[in-house]
Amino acid sequence: YSRSQPPEMDSGHLRVGVQFALLNILDVSTAKEYIEVHGWWRMYWNDPALAWDEKEWGVHKLTFSGNEIWKPDLMVFEQIIEVDTPSLISVYSSGAVFMSVPRTTKVGCTMNLTNYPFDSQYCSMTIGSWANNGEELDVVPRPTGKDFYLDLNLQSSTTANAPQHSVFDLALFRAQPNSAEFELRALRVVSKNRFYNCCPEPYPVIEIEFELQRGTLTILVGMI
Repeated sequence: YSRSQPPEMDSGHLRVGVQFALLNILDVSTAKEYIEVHGWWRMYWNDPALAWDEKEWGVHKLTFSGNEIWKPDLMVFEQIIEVDTPSLISVYSSGAVFMSVPRTTKVGCTMNLTNYPFDSQYCSMTIGSWANNGEELDVVPRPTGKDFYLDLNLQSSTTANAPQHSVFDLALFRAQPNSAEFELRALRVVSKNRFYNCCPEPYPVIEIEFELQRGTLTILVGMI
């Protein structure tokens, strides 16, 4: 068993499903051009080498530390600073693996103040594997289900309009208070392959965009 190589699959390549449970937007700085977010990055994959016969052993799940088995080397490419905490990895008898990593990430974002104080800002971050290309590892959004979808006004919604591909879990998101300078208005996700001059292989990534709108109270205070 190799902790440095992605698991070998019987057919095709390894697929890693990604969710992001957004808990808070900690800071938005138009002067220094960054946003800072906090949440749980959840990753799901299968490792056939770790499967066992549940009936024979009577064990459904085992827990490993992050350095005991292989785990995806996914990272946010635009990060300025990122702080994560050691996490445990859950492995099930079927070979299914789940890992949730709490992370606080500061991401650079080009701010456009042309319409200040009625401006909206669009900040993006990209998550993908640093070392493995698409022929070795695929990175895809993992649907959270309609129960976790929120509409543009951050109100709970279970309608058919909920995106099937949504990578966000907003069930625990704490919307910015009225005094916050910016309010979260929308989230967008695109899954695609990137190509680089160094290598002929594709590199799968998930691109995430935050739409942030300057809060009403901030506008009123600025006008007084």
